[in-house]
Amino acid sequence: MNKKEKKRGAVLLGVIAVLITAFIVPLLIITRTTMSAEPWSFGVMGDTQWTLREDPTGENPHHVSAAVARALHEQFIKKGVKFVIHTGDLSDRAGDAAKYTCAEIAQSLYDRGIGYFPYRGNHEEYGYLYGLDPAYNLNIPAFLDAFPQTRGMKNTFGAYNFSSPKIDALQGLSYSFDYGDKGNNARFVIVDVEPTSYVVTQAPVDPVYGQGYFYLSWTVFKATATVPGGSIPEGAWFRISSFGKPSTNFYGFNNGANPFGYNPNLRNYPIDDWAVLKKHDPAGTEFLPCSQQGWIGGRLDKSTRGTEHAFVFSHRGLMGVNHVDCFFGADPGVSPDDQNAFYASLADNGVKYMVSGHDHLHNRAIVNSPDGLSQVEQIISVAGSSKFYGPAALSEFGDVKQRETQISQELFNIGYYIYTVDGPRITVDYYSDSVGNFKGDKYYPHGDPDADPPVPGSLSVPDFNFVKKETWGYSLNGKEFLVAQGNPYTVVSDAYLTTTAKILDGVNNSNATDGNNRPFIKKINTGWTENSRTLKSNILTIWGMANFGAPDVTDVFALSMSYNASTVGACALMSKKNDGSWVHATDINTGGSKKFVAGPF
Repeated sequence: MNKKEKKRGAVLLGVIAVLITAFIVPLLIITRTTMSAEPWSFGVMGDTQWTLREDPTGENPHHVSAAVARALHEQFIKKGVKFVIHTGDLSDRAGDAAKYTCAEIAQSLYDRGIGYFPYRGNHEEYGYLYGLDPAYNLNIPAFLDAFPQTRGMKNTFGAYNFSSPKIDALQGLSYSFDYGDKGNNARFVIVDVEPTSYVVTQAPVDPVYGQGYFYLSWTVFKATATVPGGSIPEGAWFRISSFGKPSTNFYGFNNGANPFGYNPNLRNYPIDDWAVLKKHDPAGTEFLPCSQQGWIGGRLDKSTRGTEHAFVFSHRGLMGVNHVDCFFGADPGVSPDDQNAFYASLADNGVKYMVSGHDHLHNRAIVNSPDGLSQVEQIISVAGSSKFYGPAALSEFGDVKQRETQISQELFNIGYYIYTVDGPRITVDYYSDSVGNFKGDKYYPHGDPDADPPVPGSLSVPDFNFVKKETWGYSLNGKEFLVAQGNPYTVVSDAYLTTTAKILDGVNNSNATDGNNRPFIKKINTGWTENSRTLKSNILTIWGMANFGAPDVTDVFALSMSYNASTVGACALMSKKNDGSWVHATDINTGGSKKFVAGPF
């Protein structure tokens, strides 16, 4: 291969067939290790919160970003997935009606034999804050009624072997199932760590300000006379700050007056009607991973599970980018012993990916356990919401970010994921809007908050142009290599049966960084497919060498592969195109001009 030529991603090379960067859809691979089973795919979609009080088109009822969800479902139908997993926060404000809205949207999937497997996020507990949970049951009965598939009862569409922990409150909330035939199957373990009931509490009485009330998530007081200091006039609602003084950044007036400035979300709210003496607090009623670890470990056990692959899902991730709260509790530094046990249960059982939502952005990272003995790749799934988050300062996480190595990130966009299972191989394609750069809340989707004066958004869901931004994957018969920026790719070397492969030259020339200016690493995986009659070697797949946003182009590199020298005839490195035909690898290079060299070069 001429070193002046850039090798495209998405290519299967063959006499020795090689897939450079695995950016070819595995459905196109004709020669597979599992010859009797067809590859199959599932989709993943993130949070669908409609956070705007306004909805000009009426297409997003009950604070569900239904128009976005429908657009994502259309993509899943076109891609021919077997089912879709929804990573929680089905709506912004919960409520029974929101659950049934999501079920109604999913009908387009059901009508085509496609399953839909949602689970809860933290916003599923917020119904009581907005008067949408009158029975104080966290809308759980409505969730279970709308989605009987979480208990394996209906709309399973080929999924089987359903299980939940032996905890009554978690039946159908935490659940797992299998999909696919033997040798080409996977187990899905979904872990719900959200509250499951309420603790009733009475509003406190303050020695200075008198009787307190609960309003949304705050304790508030109503001034019967001017509050000491004169900052809050008589008749205003206020809360006490953490310094023991009346808050100057939150108080509301029933008439909507705004002489001092207060949370604009409270404008014209009838606070008198909403302030209550008693509240039902869900805090402390969740089942954290340690209480489910026996079930989690048992479902992941590779010696008994009977599936090639296993994936773990939860709404909150191992280590967020924006949110400090996480899968284990208030922050990623809590309960290190419980974390070590969980990470080990994944690493010891070949679980490569833990998938979450919550942060409304796309992020891939390698996260190590507190003891440093185990690691897993965390995939934070981009949302389908009207709210977008940027990275929080690393200092907000303490020192735990030292356990995280960034692979890729995209902010302020909407997209989806296609995971393809092909025997020992998993390939993941990430698609998002080609333009992105969405603005949230009153500037949604493309307003300009920095203009003078600011330009509000249309508050309407736009037409999306989804394009592939990234592909990655792994194979159970391959290896994994981490290549930092500026380092050579020559560490990549692997062998399978009679074929060896090694990258002889090439450097990770990327200088891309995340929102906190941390450099991305290249996570490169290899995998193998057995030789077909037309090839003189086994087939190599390489994932992870392309840069984000350019899935068809890699750095320049030179690859060497062995072949069966006893065969007669000419020999050349070949690549498989998207239409399944084999061509000379140089025909798919980008840049340079090909030149035949007989012998080493």
